[in-house]
Amino acid sequence: MYNKWRYKTKKKGETTMGCWSYQLLCDDVSLDVLEELADNEELLADLEGYLDEAIMAEYEYLEYDVCQYALTAAAIVDAALNGIDWALLTENGKEQPEFTEIIASAAEQGVGGLQEKAAKVIDLAIKEDSELRELWEENEEYYQIWLDNLKEIKGRLIK
Repeated sequence: MYNKWRYKTKKKGETTMGCWSYQLLCDDVSLDVLEELADNEELLADLEGYLDEAIMAEYEYLEYDVCQYALTAAAIVDAALNGIDWALLTENGKEQPEFTEIIASAAEQGVGGLQEKAAKVIDLAIKEDSELRELWEENEEYYQIWLDNLKEIKGRLIK
């Protein structure tokens, strides 16, 4: 499905957002993250690194890629702790085997210590100085749905 915001260019930093739906894994950067994490022996360290990089930008402008890496890590933490909710993650709730494998590994390694950081990253993604939020805000039709989707993931993390 081709949507009008795919490959939309933002003036500030000339960022291109390659997404095809509002769900978290419907983004080229998220798919890059999954590819990097597949069969990764340093999974927990990398997840924490992605979360920490966004958290370090708490008082600065949060770049699109940093934010999307951190949100993908947050989704992994959520799914490992609470089970996978495909409706929050993929278009039409379509399962992604590579994500399922990463979740199994993350759950086995124990991601509970990353829960608070994962929730914080969602707050940072929707703050005023977030490039990803700015890009989504331009899409009047889907911005609120994207925002609600992130808030639902956060709610699962902090319950």
